[in-house]
Amino acid sequence: MLDMRRRILKPVETDEDLTLALGTEKCRGSVLSLADCFALALARRVGGGTLLTTHSELGRTKGIGVKYLQIE
Repeated sequence: MLDMRRRILKPVETDEDLTLALGTEKCRGSVLSLADCFALALARRVGGGTLLTTHSELGRTKGIGVKYLQIE
């Protein structure tokens, strides 16, 4: 079980490069929302972390660490 109480979250400002990266992901015919595309673009930018998601499509993403959290 993941204990999120000990995780440090940092706000991130959007810039032109990040916006273009999320737009490119969305334009690839993705079924992901803009928010999911933003999370994906940001995860690719910072690298080395794991993206936690409840979206099964985002859970199938390759090239970054993604952990799919199934909600019952």
